[in-house]
Amino acid sequence: MRILVTGRPGIGKTTVVSKLVQMLRERGVNVGGMITYENREKGVRTGFFVEDLKTGLKGLMASVNYSSGPRVGKYFVSLVEIERVG
Repeated sequence: MRILVTGRPGIGKTTVVSKLVQMLRERGVNVGGMITYENREKGVRTGFFVEDLKTGLKGLMASVNYSSGPRVGKYFVSLVEIERVG
């Protein structure tokens, strides 16, 4: 089974998926996939982390502090981190 969760920013997608993963693991279900969540500094969103749900490996996927890579809005994306984690 594959599930993709979409929606507007800030409505709780990451929270719902994180809780669902926790519930499934408690029931012995093998969970995999990737999740992204905000990186905040002093209350301001500065980028996004990516996490492999199976291994727990994490990386900073996009940041306003990066100076190279593909740009999405105000963020530069680290393809190296995406490939390393995912």
